[in-house]
Amino acid sequence: MMLFFYQLLGYLLIPIIKINLYIRLLKGKEDKIRYLERYGISSINRPKGKIIWIHAASIGEFKSSSLLINKLHPNFNILVTTTTLSAANYAIKNYGNKIIHQYAPFDVVKWV
Repeated sequence: MMLFFYQLLGYLLIPIIKINLYIRLLKGKEDKIRYLERYGISSINRPKGKIIWIHAASIGEFKSSSLLINKLHPNFNILVTTTTLSAANYAIKNYGNKIIHQYAPFDVVKWV
C-alpha cells in the first residue's frame, strides 16, 4: 500500500519536478544537452551483452565504485548513473572509456 502512495505522489509531483528542472537548467546546474535523461530518455542505444548498473549520487560515491569499474569493465558494459553535474563530469573525464554514463532519472515509475 505504501508503494502505491509513493508512486501516486511521484505522478502528482511531475509538474513541480519539471518546473524545478527548468529552473536548474537556467542556473546551469543541469546539463542542457542531456537533461532528457532525467525523464528516462536516453541518447545512447543499449549495448549488446550484460550490463552492470552502478548508481553513484555524488563524486564521493562514484570514487568508491572505482575498484568495481576497473575490475569489471573488460568483461561487462558498465552503466553509471549520477545525480549531480559535477559527478557526471568527473565520471566522464576519468572513466569515459570504461563506462556508459547517464543521469539518474527522477524517481517516477514511468521515467525509471
